[in-house]
Amino acid sequence: MTVTTAEGVSPMDTLSQSTDPFISNVFPDVQTGKSLLDKLAEVIAENAPMTGVQALTWAMKEGKDNPEIRAFMDQLRQVEEQAKELRTRMVEKAKELNASEGTLSTEDEAAAREKFASVKNDVVNKVKAMEAYVQYAPNVDADTKAAVKALAERPAPNLRGGSTPAATNNNQVIREWARANGYDVNDRGRISEEIVAAYNRAN
Repeated sequence: MTVTTAEGVSPMDTLSQSTDPFISNVFPDVQTGKSLLDKLAEVIAENAPMTGVQALTWAMKEGKDNPEIRAFMDQLRQVEEQAKELRTRMVEKAKELNASEGTLSTEDEAAAREKFASVKNDVVNKVKAMEAYVQYAPNVDADTKAAVKALAERPAPNLRGGSTPAATNNNQVIREWARANGYDVNDRGRISEEIVAAYNRAN
């Protein structure tokens, strides 16, 4: 594949038109060598035996009319169906084990999520403070500034999974508290970390 510059001119064309004495002297050898390499690569590709990936690609695309290839593909489909069934059963068993061994109660999970939101809010605020400090502090080195910037782009992890019923009920309590205390909060969707943290501090 030919590489081109932003103006659509290949580097090879650009260098071939250079008037620089050194480039004008060296580049013809580079051009000749590259041409030879392209030809060698073509010869090798045409005559070298197939790799495993190439053979599989050929079998899937070009070998469908071959009875032996078709038989292999039929066997492959059967194995894939069996694997799919086994994966489904494995997922079901994993869910069953997780539901019966060591899971949090809905009340404990809701409390853990509230604590997570509060701690995350604290972490985010501290990272913002660091970011503001390094922006204006005169003696902070470039590596420290870069590290703070990288941290600020993703200061804290997010929780996976949806809310539990207990967490959902608690969200309604937080919304009612927020409205009573002058906060603007939506009827649905995610409650801001600022409001959750304020609720946790007050309660």
